[in-house]
Amino acid sequence: EEFRGTFVSDYLVHGAGCSSSSAIAAICAEGVDIRQAVMLAKAYVNTAIAKAPAIGGARRPLKH
Repeated sequence: EEFRGTFVSDYLVHGAGCSSSSAIAAICAEGVDIRQAVMLAKAYVNTAIAKAPAIGGARRPLKH
């Protein structure tokens, strides 16, 4: 299955992949089915990317 959503174009953000997989695992551990867990994790990470602080002049950490 393919999960579509809004693409946040920000190549300076660091940690989106790790945060996505951790969020999916944590949500599944609460008993949520995998499909719903992926959708919730995607929304969570997209918000964290959008709110990533501009620290220094390099790659920005996610805001979570």
